[in-house]
Amino acid sequence: MSDSRLLRNVRLLGSSVPVNILLGHGFILAIEPCEEAVLCSKSTFDIQGRGMCVVPAMIDIHTHSRVPGPNEAETAETFFQSAIVGGVAAVGLMPNTGPAISTHENLELADGLMGQSRVQRKFWFGATPDNAKEIASVAKDPRVAGVKMYMGSSTGGLLVSQEHGQHSVMRTCAELGLRLVVHAEDEDMMISIRNSLGRKPSVADHCKIRRTEVEVSAVKQALRLVEQTGCTVHFAHISTPESLELIYDAKNAGQPVTCEVCVHHMIFDESMTSGERGGFWKMNPPLRSAAQVYRLKELIKRDGFVDAIATDHAPHTRASKMSGEYDSTPSGVTGLQHMFPLLMTWTQNDSSMRRKLIDLTVKNPAELLGLKDRGEVEVGKVADLVLFDDKPEATESIQDCDTVSKCGWSPYHGMAVVGMPKIVILGGEVVYEPPH
Repeated sequence: MSDSRLLRNVRLLGSSVPVNILLGHGFILAIEPCEEAVLCSKSTFDIQGRGMCVVPAMIDIHTHSRVPGPNEAETAETFFQSAIVGGVAAVGLMPNTGPAISTHENLELADGLMGQSRVQRKFWFGATPDNAKEIASVAKDPRVAGVKMYMGSSTGGLLVSQEHGQHSVMRTCAELGLRLVVHAEDEDMMISIRNSLGRKPSVADHCKIRRTEVEVSAVKQALRLVEQTGCTVHFAHISTPESLELIYDAKNAGQPVTCEVCVHHMIFDESMTSGERGGFWKMNPPLRSAAQVYRLKELIKRDGFVDAIATDHAPHTRASKMSGEYDSTPSGVTGLQHMFPLLMTWTQNDSSMRRKLIDLTVKNPAELLGLKDRGEVEVGKVADLVLFDDKPEATESIQDCDTVSKCGWSPYHGMAVVGMPKIVILGGEVVYEPPH
């Protein structure tokens, strides 16, 4: 068995009993207690697990690679390496690139420029008010996970802000059997709030302009259209508990909807956008009040409210984030490299939530992207694995200088975490192991 690997002395999640795991042909072939010798004779190459915990590598359904487009903040190489170092095995790529991935031609361009990587990828194809034929042309393309519709403006020019256009996109997706990812913000309401300021907005106004009602209004609108069209909808980066409760009620009413929450909305609150460095925490949708952040995390812990946790990885240069001007300060932060340790830290003292975390970051995202055989460390599953040390004394600090993304900074700089990936295995091969 020439391509087999033996992963020695690791612990499965929730267990203190060390095991050996045989990997081959990209899959998990066997799992046996360490004292068993039968696996050893089959292996041609040993991977020393050093008693660390092993879990499935995460899947991030919401990322921005910046490819195609300007590469000041990210390249395909730094994007994929951020994923690898962060223990992420697969990504969903958003279409608001330059040019936007809203035509078959631009899909081919983006796919070609991304090149080859051990990290698997799927594209979310961009919706416009009038590209139904383009959507149909990629409906059966295995590279495409579904369609993305921006109800409110964000980075790039993709926008379907009017109800008749939104209805048309949903009807098209329903007819083609495609999942639709929705960026739920009410464009008209944002414009109205901004105009009501009566002055030039500052970065500190961002959370006011895109206040809770902006998201809630768009979620309500999208849910009405789901009822009318039967479209399967996934709500991206839901940032308020009010919206989560609306979506939860729709699920219980039988509507074909799911939703995700992003890591930064679980950690930071709106106070971060004040001061001269506030631009570093400008994002769409924006950060919320401390009370909303607390409630959001409580709902994540409850069954049925949240289907996935993602990063909305969206790198920008330091210079652009410090422009000082509202419109010239772009929205978005990095996340691919640090989602794993941040979430492992959050669940360090909650074994049941850590177990649930695998569903929210692996199993459910795999289903949303159409990937098979993911979500468990068990025989027959894909051998995409992360080994980490979860002992309290294994605390490390996130530092800008260690950021792999070309942008060179992280919103999580200075945060103490446990669970930094120590060995990352994708397709049965070790792709990352930092120096001891």
